Amino acid sequence: MGVSIAISPVHSKQAAVLLAGLSIFLVGLSVPRGSVSSKEFRERNPASLQICQASPKDFCTSKVHTVAAYQDTSMCSARAKLAYKIAIAHPELLQHLFSWVGDDLTDGHECLLDSFTTDYAVCDPSIQDEAILAEALWKKKLPLSEIQRQVDLQFQRYYPFDQDSPALKRYKAARLYR
Repeated sequence: MGVSIAISPVHSKQAAVLLAGLSIFLVGLSVPRGSVSSKEFRERNPASLQICQASPKDFCTSKVHTVAAYQDTSMCSARAKLAYKIAIAHPELLQHLFSWVGDDLTDGHECLLDSFTTDYAVCDPSIQDEAILAEALWKKKLPLSEIQRQVDLQFQRYYPFDQDSPALKRYKAARLYR
């Protein structure tokens, strides 16, 4: 006896994107050469990672991050493809960075990784550039605090709102530099 689940047409595309992203994430396809593994990330930043994952003030509160597999890659720029590959390879890095384009208020995103859980980052070069810069700094073996500082200095000018959102306030309280 089988179990069937009814999915409405509205939700079927979302379910397909979610499942495709999960399968790519789990299989580890499309990981750029020279990427730092999650194990190496934990080894290089054990205290920072433990603080960010266990702390109640962890700014990125989303429980499950699944990087979306953009279905029609022919429509993606090379930069967008690279940024999504970075998100797949480094979710533990991008979850500790803020997305400075305002999607915290417009889409409920709390960290840069959230921007890659949908096709949101496909058409926003600022989000793509944040991920690309973060990985470049990571490859230089900079600590997470310095990566956060440099990304923030480069991209905070793009924040479109006059007042800090609750997500931005949480990020500022939790970031590793002062």
